[in-house]
Order: sequence, then C-alpha cells, then structure tokens
Amino acid sequence: MPPRKSTRAKRINYSTANKSTEFSDDDTDMVDKTAGHSDSEDEFVVDAVVATGTNGDKEMAEDEDEDENEETNSTRMDLDEDDEIEVIKPSTKVSRVIKPKKKIIKELGPEELDDDDVSVSDSIISSDNKLLPRYHANNTQSLYHRFILYYGSNSKGIVEAVENRQKFAHDNFILHDDTLDTFAFENTLTEDSSGSSVYKVSHNDHEFLKHYMLNDSRVHINAADKGNQISLERFEISPLSTFVNDILLNKQGYIINAGDPITSMAWSSSILGDDQYLAVATISGGILPTSEQISGFNNRAFSSSIQIYKIDFSKKDSNEGAAKLVQIIGFEWGNAWDLEWKPGNSGDNGYLGSLAAVFQDGKARLFDVIIESDENRYTSLIKPTLVMSLDDSKITCLTFRTEDYVSVGTYDGYIAEFYCGSDQPEDHGDDENGSAPVYHYPLFSSYITSITSARPKRPNLLYANSTEGCGRLVDIRDIKRAISLSARNFSAHTFSKYIPMLDSFLTYEDPDTSKALPIRKTDIILLGTSLTKHDGTMTSMDASIRHPFVLTGGSDGTLRMGNALRRATINKRQANTIYNYLTLWQLDYSDKNNTPGGIYRLSEMNRAEKLSKPNTYVRAIIYPPQVIVSSVCWNQTLIGGGWYAAATHAGIIRIEKVSI
Repeated sequence: MPPRKSTRAKRINYSTANKSTEFSDDDTDMVDKTAGHSDSEDEFVVDAVVATGTNGDKEMAEDEDEDENEETNSTRMDLDEDDEIEVIKPSTKVSRVIKPKKKIIKELGPEELDDDDVSVSDSIISSDNKLLPRYHANNTQSLYHRFILYYGSNSKGIVEAVENRQKFAHDNFILHDDTLDTFAFENTLTEDSSGSSVYKVSHNDHEFLKHYMLNDSRVHINAADKGNQISLERFEISPLSTFVNDILLNKQGYIINAGDPITSMAWSSSILGDDQYLAVATISGGILPTSEQISGFNNRAFSSSIQIYKIDFSKKDSNEGAAKLVQIIGFEWGNAWDLEWKPGNSGDNGYLGSLAAVFQDGKARLFDVIIESDENRYTSLIKPTLVMSLDDSKITCLTFRTEDYVSVGTYDGYIAEFYCGSDQPEDHGDDENGSAPVYHYPLFSSYITSITSARPKRPNLLYANSTEGCGRLVDIRDIKRAISLSARNFSAHTFSKYIPMLDSFLTYEDPDTSKALPIRKTDIILLGTSLTKHDGTMTSMDASIRHPFVLTGGSDGTLRMGNALRRATINKRQANTIYNYLTLWQLDYSDKNNTPGGIYRLSEMNRAEKLSKPNTYVRAIIYPPQVIVSSVCWNQTLIGGGWYAAATHAGIIRIEKVSI
C-alpha cells in the first residue's frame, strides 16, 4: 500500500480486543490525548489524536501492510513519563485507560471528597496537562462535579462554595444570625430620588376605608397548641406567642389580619436599622380571587390599596408598638401584584424608598413611599414617579434587573425593559401613556407568569416562566439567543426566584415540588436539585441573598423550608439519606359551624420530611382557597435576614424569626 501524504489528524479508538500495545520512541507527533468513557459502565475507551506527516504515514502504511490480515492492530502513541497504562478487567470486557500519576484535584476541605468521587475517565486531559471535567449526566453523582456544576471550574468560585458549605450545609433547619452573608446590596446602592410622586392625604378615615375596603374582615383562628380561639379585627396585630406555646417553641413573631386576600408582599431592602417595613398588596373592595375583574386578560381598573407595616426587630413581639400599620396607599388602577422595592438608599423626611408594582389595568408603576407621621396613614396615590406601559399589550410581571432598569413580561409573550434612573427628565413617564421601553422582544408565544433577575451576581441574566410549561434563560446582551428549558410536566410555572449563594434559579420540578436550576448546565434540567414538596400545588416561593434557605408555600396551607446549599453540595448517592426539609406550620379552614367567615386552625408542625419519589399517579386534593399561601418573602437586610413573612388568601399574615 503506498504511503499517504496527509497532515490531517486521525482519531483512533482502542478496542477491547487488543491484548498488547507497542509504543515507539520515534513517534513524537502526538498533539492531544483525551480520556473518555462510553455509555456502558463496564467499558472505557481511550481516544488519541495523532498528527501524521510523511514519515509517520510511511511507517503507518508499512504497519498496515503487515497487520492487514490480523484481527488486532498495534497502534503507536507517545506517553509522558508520568503516564502509565492501566488495564481494567471487568467480567466480560477489557479496555485501557490513560491515568496520570499526578494528583487529580486539590482537596476541597476536610473530608469533602472521597477517593472514588472523581474518576479520570470522567475528565479531559487538556494540552497543558490539566484535568478538566467532562459534563454529562453520570458525572453529577460525584461531589466534585456537583461543585463544578453550580460554581464553575474557577478556583475563586470553588473557594467561595467551600466557605459557604462550612457555614450552612451542616444544618438542616437551624439558621444562625452570625453566619448571615454580608455581601448583598450595601455597596451598590444608588442615590434616592424621592419627591416626584404625588399623594393626597385623607382626613376622614371612615370615608377612606368605605371607598377602598367594603367587606367584613374579622377572622377567627384556633390556636392548635394552646386550644383557644382568637378573633382578629381588620389591621389587628397579635404576638405569635398568643397562638403558639412560647415556653416550648420559643418563637418570636406576629399574626396580622390584613382584611383582604393578599397577592404580594415585599420587605424594604434599603432600611438598615432595626425598624423594618413590609409592603402588602391586597385585593380590596370585597372582590373574590375568582372574580372576572382580576382576570389575567382583563384590563379593568378599580379601587384597591397597598398596606405598609412597620416592625421593630429590636423589641420582643409582646412589647406594645413593636409592630403596627403605618400607612395605607389607595389607588384607582386595580389590584397590584409583584411588589418589589427599588434598590437604593432610604432618604430623610420619612422617605422609605421607591416601590414598583404591576396593576390590573395592564401597566406597571414606580412610586415613592413616604411616611411623615403615623397620623396621616391613609393616603391616595395620584401620580406615580414612572408609568411603564406597552401599546396593545398588558404587563403581567416585573423585576429590577439593576438599580436603574426594570424588566417586564407581557401576556402575549414579550419581554421589555424600562429605564428608571434618577437622571431621567422630570416629565419622563408622568402621563398614563407611559415611557418608551429600551427594547421589546418576543420570548414566548403565551402569557409570561414571572420574570426574575440574577441580581446582584449576574444582572444581565433573566429567567422567565410562561403558561407554556417551560422557562427560558436569556442574556440581555444577546437577547436573540435565549435558552429554552423544557419541563417534566405541562403545568404552568408561575414563580421563580434567584439563589445567589448557589448561583441558581429556584423554580418548579413538578407542580408540587421546588428545585434549584443551575445556570451553568441548563441541559440537565431533569437532574436538578429537588428542595421541598407539598401535598398540593406550590403557590409561592422565595430565596434570600443572606443564606441558602428557601421557603415555599402551597395550596395545602403549609409553609416549608429547605437548605438549598446542603441539598446541592452533597454526594448524590447520599442525598435522599441525609437531606430533609422542614414543614413549619399549616393553616386549615372549616365553615361547618355558624361562625361568620368560618374558623381557621393554625397548627405548629416543625416536622422534618424526606423527599419522596414521584408517584406514578396524580393525587388531586382540593383545598379551601382561603388557606392558600399566596405570598412569602425573606427579609433581605443583614439585621433581619432570619425573618420571613407569609400571607394567605384569607388575609392572614404570619411574620416570624427562624434564626437563632
């Protein structure tokens, strides 16, 4: 056979039939080696890329002539002095693996890795003789590759992951105040832009409440731990110790009757003192949650309100004045949802910050919240700071991508962005026609239910969910290359949050199960990390910038908490053994007696549960709509990072400290 003159690289597979391999010192043209594995667990193959020249082709041709009729062929390949050939002898097949003698990886921490956690066969040897991970489904079982999956291959990310794991991953449910992360927003706050919103102060409380709130709002709650019944009037606040046995549980918090079904809540993140403020959006005026007036495709405007509560974290819940209602903001744009405070410093003269929300009339608005005194707590919002709207479209959700840009989703599948910086003109977006968006681009073909920014770590990334049953990850620097993430089911995903400490998005795995979705390897969504599971549909969720604990609420009236960092940074083979999530409490409802409005029962669960395998059948349980946990939110400040607020459709708010 004549020699072939080619400089093209050849890829040679070593079959399991080879019994021996000869290596010549003259063959020095190898440029790369890769060690991979096949789909079979028992068979590993080694690929070698050999650059051949004239002399190499001649020798190879001679070898091919000599071995033309043989069953096995000898192939020449150079090896470094530090390399050796290891023969693996499984029960049925024999193959070879190139295994460097060098240490594979540095130890991540005390007892962080087992000897069998990393295999050379699951890695790639680069040209500079460094070991790089090969990403595929089987590798997610090792602890090392799970670190790479969530934090990347850079040493800075790995060091940060190990430090966070040492602080948080060894506690299933206990959150310590001294371990709360301090990075967050303190160094990225902008100057306040107060003074551009216009309010009208009401001097007649009766007329104000009659206009915005019409229904009877008294609730009756049975405390399961104490066996007593407590009635709360509208806006009444009661210490949590009234409902739970504080001697045994030693819990601190409050129970509030907001008076109407609650759609959204948000803690002010710009207040750094002991006094914290909680904004609560309600469906006012006696409108039922099933009414056509609040349909997702209805742009009808009506009277509604947002309540502002002040909580003093330095006082015990039994102290008078530790929690109180300080302001009610009324407006004529329909009910509000997706409340979110603009990242920025709080100013003087009672300025708390700027609050953004989506309204039933199809527009989003940004307005200042100013509390001058407790006496003028009933105000009507006449003109907001900024109106965001799109022609022939309805805004359905929003998020602050940065301090100066608000990203929104629409009911027809588009995403858009508006500028809200302090240097905008005074008349920018003042009228009801709204300001012009920075961009307006189609992302889905149906209703967008939520949009989440990866702020503060990755402000250019947006994750959006829609009624199509899947989510999409998009970088606004290249908005046309959105990554579509298919889901395991065809139910609509209505919520998502960002977990900075895990660099992942909190989203759905099933309608009743939450999971962490890593942004570095989105094509293995089915192998993500399940965190909590409900008996009914999951209706709310939240994550914190201070710690890795996530909260989820469901239609079953329960609130559950899981440690996302512990779940993600343990060996997958041990995940179901050592990971548990916590059911904090459960709210039940009964209308079988003659009590107006029915009776609620609040039960302290504090029950550790394991993640169960998916059922082969769907068990549909219909729960009363009054017990739905419609909103849950962590306090994002350093002083209040261990506090959360959870609200139900009955208007009952539970504020509680879970850190010690």
